[in-house]
Amino acid sequence: MSAVLQADSTYTFIEKKVRRLTASASEAALSSADIQQAVNTFYNTDFPYAIKIDQQRSVYKFLTIPNVDRYPVDVNNLQGFRSPVYFEGIQGNFFKNRDQLFNLYPRYPTQFQQGVSSVSGIITGILQPSLPTQITSPNHNLATGAFITISNVVGMVQLNGNVYKITVIDPNTFSLDGIDNTGFGAYVSGGTWISTSNTVSFTLFGNNVNPFPQPNFGILSTQVVIGGIDVNGNPIRIIDDGGGVVNANGIGSNTTTGQLLFLNQNAVGNNVYLNGSNAQQPAIPDLSPIGGQKNANYPPNSAYPPNPQTQQYCGSVNYVTTQIDLNLPFPPLAGTQLNIWAATYNVGRPYNLLFWNNELTIRPVPDNVYLVEVEVFQTPAQFMNTTDHPILNQWAQYIAYGAACEILRDRQDMEGVQNLQEGFKRQEALVLERQAVEEIGQPNYTLFNTTNTGYGIGWGIGPGF
Repeated sequence: MSAVLQADSTYTFIEKKVRRLTASASEAALSSADIQQAVNTFYNTDFPYAIKIDQQRSVYKFLTIPNVDRYPVDVNNLQGFRSPVYFEGIQGNFFKNRDQLFNLYPRYPTQFQQGVSSVSGIITGILQPSLPTQITSPNHNLATGAFITISNVVGMVQLNGNVYKITVIDPNTFSLDGIDNTGFGAYVSGGTWISTSNTVSFTLFGNNVNPFPQPNFGILSTQVVIGGIDVNGNPIRIIDDGGGVVNANGIGSNTTTGQLLFLNQNAVGNNVYLNGSNAQQPAIPDLSPIGGQKNANYPPNSAYPPNPQTQQYCGSVNYVTTQIDLNLPFPPLAGTQLNIWAATYNVGRPYNLLFWNNELTIRPVPDNVYLVEVEVFQTPAQFMNTTDHPILNQWAQYIAYGAACEILRDRQDMEGVQNLQEGFKRQEALVLERQAVEEIGQPNYTLFNTTNTGYGIGWGIGPGF
């Protein structure tokens, strides 16, 4: 008496089934590599949500970081989230619409103003002809690369009212980069210059006007806006890139500091930044380094424009200390102020979670490390070995039919695809029947019969505390 072969649901069985369904018995007719690609593509991306999603329900756990409210997720592995959510074992509120969360926690911006210091000096002589134009100004205390505005020069009036970048020659002399005064009027007398620095550093609450003691206070990432006028009369427009977040792998190496992005405007008025090749790129869609379309197929943060080494960045912001450091392309106009808009927050124990645009947002902003647990739908892992099984053994034949149909479609064999539809639909009905049996007797929750119990604000029938 010989043993009876057992039912098989491994990848080896699936590949054999695909060869039978596509009438491709040999490697020459259909390579194993092509079958592997078709099987994993169907299983990982084409497998219907209605079948796989409840089999892949799990609990996603992560730890908060103090003063960090945004946590990106890899939507290739985690396809969706739903309630309930628990913060250290206490049920909280779960949202999928921004208005629900931000109606409870409005991001009211606060306006700050920062003055810009300037230095000035007198002109006692201008060498003519000279290229670059050489100016004598006793004890000017300027540094190479500084920008100055010249006025009140008698004779060589062509220099008045313009902005120049200078190179220091000695403590009493500097030159105007690239300026040839050969054809200018002869210098007679006088002249003054004024210079504002293009490097500015300040703390938003540096004058002890912080309404909350540190570290229980900060400013929200992606909500910093800085504006002003530069020495050329052009607008200064700066926003932060939201860098104070963990990356898609959950690593928080840069959780409190963001980069400041200087926005230019192209000929048609669109916001742009300059990439490494000095080419214009749209600034707004991928402003956040965790941009909504990014995923773990890229190395962490490497695919998130703009690149920190390119010239559109003009400084940094610390979201906890509110320290802002700027290195502007051109200094602000003397006598003007920089206007800063920032949304402030007070930390606390979190009890609200928003899933939107492939990231989780927490309110209140955490004041400590908390364990967060929320239901999640995972993507099935691809087959890695020939002995691997699908999540449910029952899915093996359905996967084989689905992969075979895709192979025949690639061959433009639509008649063959049609011939497989009866078997494909039968296998689909079998796996869907299992899903339907699981749902029998389960209540359908609506707004009118649910209870939302949570630490914080609740609605509907039931307490919110």
